[in-house]
Amino acid sequence: MGPAQRGAAAPARRTRRDQGPTGPQGPGQDGRGLSGPCAGGEAFQEGLQALQQYIQREGSPARIPRSHVEVVRYDGKDVEVRLGVWRSNMRSRQGSLLEEQRKQLAGLGLFD
Repeated sequence: MGPAQRGAAAPARRTRRDQGPTGPQGPGQDGRGLSGPCAGGEAFQEGLQALQQYIQREGSPARIPRSHVEVVRYDGKDVEVRLGVWRSNMRSRQGSLLEEQRKQLAGLGLFD
């Protein structure tokens, strides 16, 4: 690769880097609100609703396959929640959850 080619690609890389990990909009500006275990945002609420729906149908959260996707109606829209991944993340990030979130998940038997 010659100097001209390297120079041509550099501005695109700089632009992506300047946008940061969340893109040009920033966190919470994508229409979904803040998410993550500490934010208590929509992603947690969607996962919680998917977990409740799964438990109602299957009886227990103990054996949710990691690849399982649960479709829930949230805020007037059908949302696909990667419930198996979400469950795994909540269990491994238990210490960084808000107290209210831990209580909700423990009440559903997620940490048993």
